[in-house]
Amino acid sequence: MIQSLFPAKKNLITDLKNLNALGFCLYISYLCYFDKLENCDIILSAYLIFDLFFSSNEYSLHHILTLSLTSYKSMYGISYEDYVTASRPFLKTEYSSIFLLIKYFYDEKVSESFKKNRFSKILYGINDLAFITTFVKFRVFDLYTNTIQNKEIHYIIDNYLYEDSYKSCIQFTQFYAGMCGLYLLNFYWFCLISKKLYKQFVIHAFPQINTDKFAERILSWTMFAAILPYVYNMALFKSQYLYDIVGITILSFASHYYHKHKSIMFNSDKDVYIMDSHLVDGMKKHDENASILYFADQASIHFKSFLSLIAMGGDMGTTSAIIHVTGFLGSQLYASLQPQIVQHASGMTEDNIIHMNVLNTCVIVPILYDLIHIICLSEDRIIQTQIALTIATIGIVLKLKPLYKLNHLVVHFLVILQTWYIASAIMNVSPSIE
Repeated sequence: MIQSLFPAKKNLITDLKNLNALGFCLYISYLCYFDKLENCDIILSAYLIFDLFFSSNEYSLHHILTLSLTSYKSMYGISYEDYVTASRPFLKTEYSSIFLLIKYFYDEKVSESFKKNRFSKILYGINDLAFITTFVKFRVFDLYTNTIQNKEIHYIIDNYLYEDSYKSCIQFTQFYAGMCGLYLLNFYWFCLISKKLYKQFVIHAFPQINTDKFAERILSWTMFAAILPYVYNMALFKSQYLYDIVGITILSFASHYYHKHKSIMFNSDKDVYIMDSHLVDGMKKHDENASILYFADQASIHFKSFLSLIAMGGDMGTTSAIIHVTGFLGSQLYASLQPQIVQHASGMTEDNIIHMNVLNTCVIVPILYDLIHIICLSEDRIIQTQIALTIATIGIVLKLKPLYKLNHLVVHFLVILQTWYIASAIMNVSPSIE
């Protein structure tokens, strides 16, 4: 912001900003390590407000979300012990910022001759490794396990909620918007880092991995992993719980046959037709036509989502069924109006990507309807947050495509996680078999 007002001094202002950030991160790391967090909220808030004037959009969002958490202590009278428990995972994320800022000063201020030095390259590589390691450790793994999955954090927030429903709703939204927003922002950055590393190392060194052919081979089996929590809890099966296991089993087999067919086609260097009204010698290309398997897979996704909502109870089953049937028939109608929807062995064209996005939207909208109601029906705050985060992370992955041709594998992984969370939600609310 300030840089745009003084373009001639832009580089100097940026250097001073980053130097200030480095000193702040070192100081916060010192306070965390030696457990001296008494006035950390005041120090952190002062720095964030000051740095807002120098930050880009992404970092401004980060600062605003962090301020929503740092202000929580003074606004709602949280005790020192509870504040330390809730804030420590967020403060530890600044460990990785130290190595990022060192990287900045190296790239911008070190002479080219020194950069060519072998010892310099080794140090640069060590710094990069330290940054990636601390980022994954503190900003992705620890931030998730120590906040989202931490029952104590959720209990602390509930313990300080106002009795007035309106005020408690604002208070609740303030904290969870800050906590989940910060995690999603870090996950967004993690996807960008993963995309850069994947392109630099995997695509460069192992180009045969970054292919639809390789991805489909794995995708034909991945969805079966979603059945694992049901097998694990077999002795605890409840009446409505069986609805969900039927849904995920049908989906797993439908996904298997659809992706297996695509794998066979790609291994033969043939295209896969989702919809094709063109005729060859008066007949359609039946061996390459995957429309039946594709729509069977889509129908099973609709069905599984619907059964999950039914298993949760509530009275939204009829509305959900109408939305799913409308979405499924709408996707078929849209596909039938297109002369051709095809996934080429070498990749999809822009037009076909648009067509597939429309078809996928017809599936996503009904699923979102079910998931929102599942979140509302669940009584477990952790499960609610987990399901909501998987929705957002899937959106980020679909947008950024961090693993290029293997991106669908990441989506499957997140869907499987979401299915596990839904299974836990169902176990918590479904009545037992008498």
